[in-house]
Amino acid sequence: MQTPTQTADYASGQMGIVFIVALVAAIIDWRYKRHGGKKPTAKDRWMFGAACGVCLICFAILGLMGASADGLGAATPFMLLLLFVVWELGRWRVRRKNPIANRP
Repeated sequence: MQTPTQTADYASGQMGIVFIVALVAAIIDWRYKRHGGKKPTAKDRWMFGAACGVCLICFAILGLMGASADGLGAATPFMLLLLFVVWELGRWRVRRKNPIANRP
């Protein structure tokens, strides 16, 4: 049976791998946009901002309800990573739907 610290180390290792994959996707997206690919629309940016706002409101409500600072601090990187991964997943869908024509 794993101790809580072993479980936390395992989870942080998984989060690190997910972060690296999302970072590679961000680099691919940057190159896609640089070569003339479709850029995020104002609606996309607005929706992402709204999702960030919802996360902030949830953290504020949890803090007002008496959640521990340690718990909120541990949940913050997870929520940031989740937002980053969801954004890159959406950008992946855009890249698949709107490929760049082969240049000569």
